[in-house]
Amino acid sequence: MKPVSEDISRILELLTQAPLRLETATHGLQTTRLYHRSDVEPWSVSDILAHLRASSDVWGNSIIAMITRDNPTLRYVSPRSWMRKPRYLEQEFDAALEAFAQERQKLVKVLADLDEAGWVRRGTFTGVSARQRDQTVVSYSDRIVNHEQPHLDQIESLLR
Repeated sequence: MKPVSEDISRILELLTQAPLRLETATHGLQTTRLYHRSDVEPWSVSDILAHLRASSDVWGNSIIAMITRDNPTLRYVSPRSWMRKPRYLEQEFDAALEAFAQERQKLVKVLADLDEAGWVRRGTFTGVSARQRDQTVVSYSDRIVNHEQPHLDQIESLLR
């Protein structure tokens, strides 16, 4: 097993890079390309961004709770259902990307300021399988980056 510090460096790097990858992939594109859906790919780039934002916001809030509260018990919230509530899907793409970048910057700052003990703070989640019930700041942060990477690849592939 790798030391926690190696995981932390990788997580911080990937969390920081996600908005930059999106900005690079979408820079200068016509708006219609960002909203295009097809039979082959039913999610547009904008839809994928909404999903990434919802996932990051939901899981990021859980991370903040683990940092600020002592082993909280939290109800698991599905990012897919959450993304309908704040109306992520209705937001204009550039504003959505800016909001994603700003929220990500805040999360990275909080995480970068943690010592190793902060990274292993725990939380218990209800409404999930036993395997996913007990989490740490490291495991939930890792969850965000492992979820985002295929979606970022998906966006880059759609725009090629």
